[in-house]
Amino acid sequence: MIDVSDETTRTLGHAFAEALAKVEAASYTDRRRLAATSDDEAILIVLSEKVSDDYDADAVRMLLQNEHTPLIALKKITNSRTAEYASEISQMESTKKDLETTPSEDAILSVMQHRNADERLLASLSKHLSWKIRYGVAMQPHTMKETLKELAEDQDLAVRAMASKRLGLPAIDDGLGVQPNCLELNQAFERIRRNLFSSKKLADTLAKQFMEGVDDEKFDYSGAEHFHRSCVEALKELKTRVVHLYMSRVRAKHLPNLDLSSHEEKIPKLMDVFDDTHFDAYIMATKLRKLIDQRTALSLSELRKDARELLPYVTDTRGWSYGHGPANKPEQILDGKRLKLRAYFSHIGEYSSVDYKIVRQVQALDKLSTVILTQADPATVRSYVSEILASRRGSRQIFQKIVIDNGGIGLLTVRFYKNGTFIAEYASSEDAEKVAKALVSTPPTPC
Repeated sequence: MIDVSDETTRTLGHAFAEALAKVEAASYTDRRRLAATSDDEAILIVLSEKVSDDYDADAVRMLLQNEHTPLIALKKITNSRTAEYASEISQMESTKKDLETTPSEDAILSVMQHRNADERLLASLSKHLSWKIRYGVAMQPHTMKETLKELAEDQDLAVRAMASKRLGLPAIDDGLGVQPNCLELNQAFERIRRNLFSSKKLADTLAKQFMEGVDDEKFDYSGAEHFHRSCVEALKELKTRVVHLYMSRVRAKHLPNLDLSSHEEKIPKLMDVFDDTHFDAYIMATKLRKLIDQRTALSLSELRKDARELLPYVTDTRGWSYGHGPANKPEQILDGKRLKLRAYFSHIGEYSSVDYKIVRQVQALDKLSTVILTQADPATVRSYVSEILASRRGSRQIFQKIVIDNGGIGLLTVRFYKNGTFIAEYASSEDAEKVAKALVSTPPTPC
């Protein structure tokens, strides 16, 4: 027997008994079909009680996607937590509580994306500490114009851009100077999305007819549902590729000494919070602007981290390095004008090849040396050894001394040895000592 609250009983009125009987008699599969296809508000409200108790994830998803699900049912699905947020938000200024990490953030986003979301609730949530919540409010078709005007002045670029778009204001400049820009990317992605889902209305109609006529539990989804999923997967793949393209161009222009691969994985997931097929280049621009603002500190930290991978491990009197870790004193790697480091080969033979990560580490040492000895900008400093390493990677010439043409400043020569030793030579012992101290010191954490 479903335990239905008094509030639900009052809301349903005379339809309560019929709706309750139908839901109680329904099997697991039947409940999912009702959640996806029913337009009876009484049944949908009773269903919301049932899935809240059992937490039937598939039925929850279908109720949230059903355009007929009333607001009271949505609040039941999220355990009535949405009603509490007005009071929580009013206390934010005094408590400074960061609500971004609260477990109910996803539940709020689900409710905000539904067509029946309450205008007053959206106005309250527009002041949320989480940019994702504010962005979700700006997306919501029921958000009041006054709320959108406030969000158009938001501190977050993506929120401002979405609110401005909803208000019909001119597009915001992303400020990154990369082509195509955020507006052009968004327009192109939206054209592709519309073309893919041009037949979605027909697909949904077919899905409802199919699900109403099938009793076997093995047939939970129709061919139309599979078509819809294929479109979603195609758009997700396209989103990943566009993010990679855009970020590679931003990196080439603004962040040449930062590895953005981890951000390439995170940004599509940020967009997926709102919808699997949602794409907004301004979300990328927002995150990248933060990196650009800190690029000097971040670049120096990354160059130091990569170069430190060349440090040899300390050995005891028996020659054992176990438990001692990498060198942590300048004298452990200093040899006059040279630094004695390590760079092991995975294969030595006719076509000896340096692993790409070793190439990256040597490039980082070259750049770090230039920064330390000439006060060059860590964000834009270039490596003079890159092209030579690239040309020798797959040949035995890699074991010959490499002379670096950098005007006699910074790193002058490097040489790999088959036993894993790597020698870096500088113009003077003073220069070598400065670089050695920078390598063995504990890297500062960028702000």
